[in-house]
Amino acid sequence: MVQLKPGETLTGKDRIQYIKDVTRARNDPIWFMKEKLGWTSIFTKQEEITRTFYQHLYSPNAPEYKKLIIKAGQRSGKTALGAKICGFEFFKLLSLDDPAEHYGLMKHQPIAINCVAASKSQAIDGIFSIMRVDFEENEWINQWFDLKFTEDRIDCKSKHVFAKVAAAKIDSGAGTGSTSAACFGDEVDLWHKTESKLSAGLVWSKMVNSTQTLGIKGKCIAISSVQEENGMINQLYDEGLEEDTTLTYDLKTWEMNDRLTKEMLLDEYKYKMEM
Repeated sequence: MVQLKPGETLTGKDRIQYIKDVTRARNDPIWFMKEKLGWTSIFTKQEEITRTFYQHLYSPNAPEYKKLIIKAGQRSGKTALGAKICGFEFFKLLSLDDPAEHYGLMKHQPIAINCVAASKSQAIDGIFSIMRVDFEENEWINQWFDLKFTEDRIDCKSKHVFAKVAAAKIDSGAGTGSTSAACFGDEVDLWHKTESKLSAGLVWSKMVNSTQTLGIKGKCIAISSVQEENGMINQLYDEGLEEDTTLTYDLKTWEMNDRLTKEMLLDEYKYKMEM
Protein backbone atom coordinates (compact mmCIF):
# COMPACT_ATOMS: atom_id res chain seq x y z
CA MET A 1 0.00 0.00 0.00
CA VAL A 2 1.31 3.49 -0.83
CA GLN A 3 1.95 5.42 2.38
CA LEU A 4 1.48 9.19 1.97
CA LYS A 5 1.03 10.77 5.37
CA PRO A 6 1.22 9.25 8.85
CA GLY A 7 -1.82 7.08 9.26
CA GLU A 8 -3.10 7.73 5.72
CA THR A 9 -3.17 5.25 2.84
CA LEU A 10 -4.71 5.24 -0.58
CA THR A 11 -7.39 2.81 -1.66
CA GLY A 12 -9.53 2.18 -4.71
CA LYS A 13 -9.68 4.70 -7.52
CA ASP A 14 -7.52 7.25 -5.68
CA ARG A 15 -4.71 4.74 -5.31
CA ILE A 16 -4.94 3.69 -8.95
CA GLN A 17 -4.86 7.30 -10.19
CA TYR A 18 -1.98 8.18 -7.86
CA ILE A 19 0.06 5.24 -9.12
CA LYS A 20 -0.70 6.12 -12.74
CA ASP A 21 0.32 9.76 -12.25
CA VAL A 22 3.47 8.94 -10.32
CA THR A 23 4.55 6.24 -12.74
CA ARG A 24 4.12 8.53 -15.73
CA ALA A 25 5.74 11.51 -13.99
CA ARG A 26 8.80 9.50 -12.92
CA ASN A 27 9.32 8.28 -16.49
CA ASP A 28 8.44 11.47 -18.36
CA PRO A 29 9.99 14.59 -16.79
CA ILE A 30 8.56 16.84 -19.53
CA TRP A 31 5.03 15.62 -18.73
CA PHE A 32 5.68 16.19 -15.02
CA MET A 33 7.01 19.71 -15.62
CA LYS A 34 4.15 20.70 -17.91
CA GLU A 35 1.20 18.88 -16.35
CA LYS A 36 2.10 18.79 -12.67
CA LEU A 37 4.29 21.87 -12.27
CA GLY A 38 2.28 23.86 -14.83
CA TRP A 39 5.32 24.93 -16.88
CA THR A 40 3.46 25.90 -20.04
CA SER A 41 6.01 28.55 -21.09
CA ILE A 42 8.88 26.08 -21.61
CA PHE A 43 11.21 27.03 -24.48
CA THR A 44 11.97 24.55 -27.26
CA LYS A 45 15.62 24.38 -26.18
CA GLN A 46 14.73 23.87 -22.53
CA GLU A 47 12.60 20.89 -23.51
CA GLU A 48 15.32 19.53 -25.79
CA ILE A 49 17.92 19.74 -23.01
CA THR A 50 15.60 18.01 -20.54
CA ARG A 51 14.78 15.19 -22.96
CA THR A 52 18.44 14.67 -23.76
CA PHE A 53 19.61 14.69 -20.14
CA TYR A 54 16.92 12.13 -19.27
CA GLN A 55 17.21 10.24 -22.56
CA HIS A 56 17.44 6.91 -20.70
CA LEU A 57 13.81 7.41 -19.62
CA TYR A 58 12.58 8.05 -23.16
CA SER A 59 14.79 5.47 -24.87
CA PRO A 60 15.61 2.48 -22.63
CA ASN A 61 18.72 1.61 -24.65
CA ALA A 62 20.17 5.13 -24.42
CA PRO A 63 23.00 5.72 -21.94
CA GLU A 64 22.26 7.62 -18.74
CA TYR A 65 23.89 10.95 -17.90
CA LYS A 66 25.10 11.89 -14.43
CA LYS A 67 26.15 15.52 -14.99
CA LEU A 68 24.62 18.44 -16.88
CA ILE A 69 26.77 21.51 -17.51
CA ILE A 70 25.11 24.54 -19.10
CA LYS A 71 26.89 27.78 -19.88
CA ALA A 72 24.41 30.20 -21.36
CA GLY A 73 23.85 33.93 -21.63
CA GLN A 74 21.85 35.99 -19.19
CA ARG A 75 18.05 35.94 -19.67
CA SER A 76 18.36 32.62 -21.47
CA GLY A 77 16.06 30.75 -19.06
CA LYS A 78 18.80 28.57 -17.61
CA THR A 79 17.78 29.24 -13.99
CA ALA A 80 14.16 28.30 -14.70
CA LEU A 81 15.34 25.09 -16.37
CA GLY A 82 17.56 24.27 -13.40
CA ALA A 83 14.62 24.84 -11.04
CA LYS A 84 12.32 22.49 -12.97
CA ILE A 85 14.99 19.78 -13.06
CA CYS A 86 15.48 20.34 -9.33
CA GLY A 87 11.75 19.88 -8.82
CA PHE A 88 11.75 16.67 -10.84
CA GLU A 89 14.66 15.24 -8.83
CA PHE A 90 12.95 16.12 -5.53
CA PHE A 91 9.68 14.62 -6.73
CA LYS A 92 11.48 11.38 -7.62
CA LEU A 93 12.60 11.09 -3.99
CA LEU A 94 9.19 11.98 -2.58
CA SER A 95 7.41 9.43 -4.75
CA LEU A 96 9.43 6.50 -3.39
CA ASP A 97 7.79 4.55 -0.56
CA ASP A 98 11.13 4.33 1.27
CA PRO A 99 13.93 6.32 -0.44
CA ALA A 100 16.70 4.98 1.82
CA GLU A 101 15.66 1.39 1.25
CA HIS A 102 15.27 1.99 -2.50
CA TYR A 103 18.90 3.09 -2.76
CA GLY A 104 20.24 0.44 -0.38
CA LEU A 105 21.12 2.91 2.38
CA MET A 106 20.81 2.56 6.14
CA LYS A 107 17.26 2.66 7.48
CA HIS A 108 15.86 6.22 7.46
CA GLN A 109 19.16 7.64 6.22
CA PRO A 110 18.46 11.22 5.03
CA ILE A 111 18.80 12.00 1.33
CA ALA A 112 19.18 15.58 0.12
CA ILE A 113 18.73 17.81 -2.88
CA ASN A 114 21.38 20.55 -2.58
CA CYS A 115 21.26 23.97 -4.27
CA VAL A 116 24.43 26.04 -3.95
CA ALA A 117 25.17 29.58 -5.10
CA ALA A 118 27.78 32.27 -4.40
CA SER A 119 25.83 33.41 -1.35
CA LYS A 120 22.91 31.97 0.57
CA SER A 121 20.69 34.90 -0.40
CA GLN A 122 21.46 34.34 -4.07
CA ALA A 123 20.77 30.62 -3.67
CA ILE A 124 17.41 31.37 -2.06
CA ASP A 125 16.54 33.74 -4.91
CA GLY A 126 17.66 31.38 -7.69
CA ILE A 127 16.96 27.75 -8.54
CA PHE A 128 15.69 26.85 -5.07
CA SER A 129 13.25 29.77 -4.89
CA ILE A 130 11.51 28.84 -8.14
CA MET A 131 11.33 25.18 -7.13
CA ARG A 132 10.00 26.00 -3.64
CA VAL A 133 7.18 28.14 -5.06
CA ASP A 134 6.36 25.39 -7.59
CA PHE A 135 5.90 22.93 -4.72
CA GLU A 136 4.45 25.20 -2.04
CA GLU A 137 1.64 26.40 -4.30
CA ASN A 138 1.00 23.05 -5.98
CA GLU A 139 -2.26 21.38 -4.97
CA TRP A 140 -1.31 17.99 -6.43
CA ILE A 141 2.05 17.89 -4.65
CA ASN A 142 0.60 18.93 -1.31
CA GLN A 143 -2.30 16.50 -1.61
CA TRP A 144 0.04 13.54 -1.58
CA PHE A 145 3.18 14.59 0.29
CA ASP A 146 3.58 16.00 3.82
CA LEU A 147 6.00 18.84 3.21
CA LYS A 148 7.26 21.50 5.59
CA PHE A 149 8.52 24.71 3.95
CA THR A 150 10.94 27.30 5.29
CA GLU A 151 12.83 30.00 3.42
CA ASP A 152 15.86 27.82 2.76
CA ARG A 153 14.62 24.25 3.15
CA ILE A 154 11.82 21.83 2.29
CA ASP A 155 11.42 18.73 4.46
CA CYS A 156 9.44 15.54 4.09
CA LYS A 157 10.03 13.93 7.47
CA SER A 158 8.02 10.80 6.72
CA LYS A 159 10.34 10.01 3.79
CA HIS A 160 13.51 11.40 5.44
CA VAL A 161 14.32 13.56 2.42
CA PHE A 162 14.85 17.30 2.09
CA ALA A 163 15.92 20.07 -0.29
CA LYS A 164 18.06 22.93 0.94
CA VAL A 165 20.25 25.85 -0.11
CA ALA A 166 23.76 26.83 0.91
CA ALA A 167 26.47 29.32 0.06
CA ALA A 168 29.50 28.12 -1.91
CA LYS A 169 31.81 28.21 1.09
CA ILE A 170 34.02 25.41 2.36
CA ASP A 171 33.06 26.08 5.99
CA SER A 172 29.31 26.01 5.22
CA GLY A 173 29.35 22.30 4.49
CA ALA A 174 27.76 22.92 1.09
CA GLY A 175 26.90 19.62 -0.50
CA THR A 176 28.22 17.59 2.41
CA GLY A 177 26.86 16.04 5.57
CA SER A 178 24.32 13.85 3.81
CA THR A 179 23.87 11.71 0.75
CA SER A 180 22.63 13.79 -2.19
CA ALA A 181 20.28 12.56 -4.88
CA ALA A 182 21.10 15.71 -6.86
CA CYS A 183 23.21 18.82 -6.45
CA PHE A 184 22.79 22.10 -8.28
CA GLY A 185 25.50 24.73 -8.78
CA ASP A 186 23.77 28.06 -9.49
CA GLU A 187 25.83 30.71 -11.37
CA VAL A 188 29.07 28.91 -10.54
CA ASP A 189 31.21 31.60 -12.19
CA LEU A 190 30.34 33.89 -9.27
CA TRP A 191 31.52 31.44 -6.61
CA HIS A 192 35.09 32.75 -6.60
CA LYS A 193 33.76 36.11 -5.38
CA THR A 194 32.89 34.35 -2.12
CA GLU A 195 35.76 31.88 -2.03
CA SER A 196 39.04 31.59 -3.85
CA LYS A 197 38.89 29.78 -7.18
CA LEU A 198 40.59 26.79 -5.54
CA SER A 199 38.05 26.72 -2.70
CA ALA A 200 35.14 27.15 -5.11
CA GLY A 201 36.39 24.13 -7.02
CA LEU A 202 36.59 22.15 -3.79
CA VAL A 203 32.97 23.04 -2.99
CA TRP A 204 31.89 21.61 -6.36
CA SER A 205 33.99 18.48 -5.77
CA LYS A 206 32.36 17.96 -2.37
CA MET A 207 28.92 18.36 -3.95
CA VAL A 208 29.70 15.79 -6.63
CA ASN A 209 31.15 13.41 -4.03
CA SER A 210 27.93 13.64 -2.01
CA THR A 211 26.09 12.03 -4.96
CA GLN A 212 28.54 9.19 -5.48
CA THR A 213 26.76 6.80 -3.11
CA LEU A 214 23.90 6.75 -5.63
CA GLY A 215 26.27 6.30 -8.57
CA ILE A 216 24.86 7.32 -11.96
CA LYS A 217 21.50 8.02 -10.28
CA GLY A 218 23.02 10.88 -8.27
CA LYS A 219 22.78 13.91 -10.56
CA CYS A 220 25.07 16.97 -10.71
CA ILE A 221 23.93 20.12 -12.53
CA ALA A 222 25.95 23.33 -12.98
CA ILE A 223 24.58 26.40 -14.74
CA SER A 224 26.11 29.81 -15.27
CA SER A 225 26.72 32.66 -17.61
CA VAL A 226 30.40 33.27 -18.36
CA GLN A 227 31.94 35.97 -16.17
CA GLU A 228 35.55 35.39 -17.19
CA GLU A 229 37.35 33.16 -19.63
CA ASN A 230 39.10 31.03 -16.99
CA GLY A 231 36.05 30.88 -14.73
CA MET A 232 34.46 27.78 -13.24
CA ILE A 233 31.76 27.20 -15.82
CA ASN A 234 34.31 27.05 -18.65
CA GLN A 235 36.43 24.69 -16.57
CA LEU A 236 33.47 22.37 -15.85
CA TYR A 237 32.38 22.59 -19.48
CA ASP A 238 35.84 21.63 -20.79
CA GLU A 239 36.09 18.76 -18.31
CA GLY A 240 32.61 17.60 -19.28
CA LEU A 241 33.57 17.31 -22.94
CA GLU A 242 35.93 14.50 -21.91
CA GLU A 243 33.42 12.68 -19.66
CA ASP A 244 31.10 10.09 -21.19
CA THR A 245 28.36 10.60 -18.60
CA THR A 246 28.36 14.42 -18.78
CA LEU A 247 26.07 16.42 -21.07
CA THR A 248 27.37 19.88 -21.95
CA TYR A 249 25.84 22.97 -23.59
CA ASP A 250 27.38 26.26 -24.71
CA LEU A 251 24.50 28.54 -25.70
CA LYS A 252 23.96 32.18 -26.57
CA THR A 253 20.94 33.80 -24.92
CA TRP A 254 18.90 33.72 -28.13
CA GLU A 255 19.81 30.09 -28.82
CA MET A 256 18.04 29.03 -25.64
CA ASN A 257 15.39 31.74 -25.26
CA ASP A 258 13.39 31.62 -28.48
CA ARG A 259 11.54 34.81 -27.52
CA LEU A 260 14.68 36.88 -27.96
CA THR A 261 16.86 37.41 -31.03
CA LYS A 262 20.46 38.48 -31.37
CA GLU A 263 19.27 41.67 -33.07
CA MET A 264 16.91 42.51 -30.19
CA LEU A 265 19.68 42.14 -27.61
CA LEU A 266 22.25 44.06 -29.66
CA ASP A 267 19.81 46.92 -29.96
CA GLU A 268 18.86 46.83 -26.27
CA TYR A 269 22.47 46.79 -25.06
CA LYS A 270 24.13 48.92 -27.75
CA TYR A 271 25.26 51.49 -25.15
CA LYS A 272 26.45 48.89 -22.62
CA MET A 273 27.90 46.11 -24.75
CA GLU A 274 30.05 44.79 -21.85
CA MET A 275 26.84 43.29 -20.41
